[in-house]
Amino acid sequence: MSFKETDFDSLANFTGVNFGSEAIFEKTKFISKADFNRSFFKSNVSLKNVVFGSSGSFSDAKFGGEVLLDSCLLPDTLYFNSVETAKEIDFTYALTNTLQQSNKKCVIDLYGTDIQKLKFDYSRFKVLTDSSKYNKAQLSNIYQQLLKMQRDKGFTDGEEDVDKEYRHFKLTYDKAGFAYLLGAFGSWIQRVWWDYGYHKELIVLWTIVFLLFFTFINIFLFTYLNEKVYKIENIYNPEKYRETSNSISKRSPILTGISLTWFSTLMKSFFYTSLIFFGLKLSIEKIHFEHPGGAMYLIIQYTLGLVCLAYLANFIILS
Repeated sequence: MSFKETDFDSLANFTGVNFGSEAIFEKTKFISKADFNRSFFKSNVSLKNVVFGSSGSFSDAKFGGEVLLDSCLLPDTLYFNSVETAKEIDFTYALTNTLQQSNKKCVIDLYGTDIQKLKFDYSRFKVLTDSSKYNKAQLSNIYQQLLKMQRDKGFTDGEEDVDKEYRHFKLTYDKAGFAYLLGAFGSWIQRVWWDYGYHKELIVLWTIVFLLFFTFINIFLFTYLNEKVYKIENIYNPEKYRETSNSISKRSPILTGISLTWFSTLMKSFFYTSLIFFGLKLSIEKIHFEHPGGAMYLIIQYTLGLVCLAYLANFIILS
């Protein structure tokens, strides 16, 4: 049965059709929706160079032969749920984007389909997560099958995309109000902190960013913090500073007293912040909690530093 080079301007309705021989749709254009729900393809079906519109549905379809998808432009949304197939269906050479939409992904419904009998790189797809149709357990099962299929087929980028999407899904799906905001925030933190563990080198960058950020703030708070909140001995010796400043000024007249003062302040702040941030010299009993704002600020620095150190240690061990 051949529909080669046919243009369907309106709904192409093949619901429940029994294709007893090879079905050929090569170079066919489905301008609107294509409906193959509950269709049976006894032999091969060729969808080479087919152009689908916004939606294509193969819900409950059965395939007895090969499905050829070379250069087939898939629809925006592909309903491929509860599909049965005798042979593996390979989407590798199907298209999901155009020159005008280079980053476009095909949204695909896979509920009830044996995903291990499909082959595609998930980096070009996105699973349909419709809360009105499927619950969290059903969709979790789909994600787990997709992860296995991506690993088994060697689609590294696709596996990474599934994993990230699944992690976000577990934190946010089927939640509302504050619970959703909390889950979305947690997912965002994982993404920017280390890209869900796929780019652990980001931890080094964030450690440097936090250290420099607190160093800058502490330039203006150094005297207050060191004298009122948490004293670190010998971090700043005025007499030693004056001697060093005079010596440098004599040798390098360009370095004025103002620039030396700023440099000294910066160094004081940097060393003070480093000792707090990396927990090298912090004694809780020495913190003056009668200054609650300063004490809390100090503990925040210390806690973030410990978190960074823990992740850095993990990064070094696993590298």
